[in-house]
Amino acid sequence: GTTVDCNDGVICTTDACNEPSGTCSNTPDNAVCDNGLFCDGTETCDVVLDCQAGVDPCAPLACDEATNTCVGGTVDTVTVQKATYRASDGKLKVRATSSDQPAVTLSVRFTVGGVPQGPFVMTYQASKNRYQVTIKPTVVPDGPVVTVESSGGGSAVAAVRIR
Repeated sequence: GTTVDCNDGVICTTDACNEPSGTCSNTPDNAVCDNGLFCDGTETCDVVLDCQAGVDPCAPLACDEATNTCVGGTVDTVTVQKATYRASDGKLKVRATSSDQPAVTLSVRFTVGGVPQGPFVMTYQASKNRYQVTIKPTVVPDGPVVTVESSGGGSAVAAVRIR
């Protein structure tokens, strides 16, 4: 038969000839592109364009390659105003604020029986100058505690009051 050349010239693809059809497969392998650096993001393999650069995971903050962390930014302060579980209807109500509101997104996480729940995105209520979310978990959160996390990097943990 005729010899088929399956080499596509793209370094990050695994080239194989599928016998006996004589067709080729060129499978992308992102690991080939990984340069092991944190600050330039995750490289990927494009089947036509070869290895593609990643995106700085810290922009617009500075990136510290030695510790694989983003530095130089300020973290907002999150305050949980209320975390109440009402047993009569099974609703968990959480209210919180952020020093950077309303420019940030707040979300709630908790565990039930050791299983992570959330994130549940909180709604910013401009008229009340706070965030709020009402969730209907199957049972009372473990602890019982909730964690409110901010897109600005801050977080707060609060005990849940059961009524």
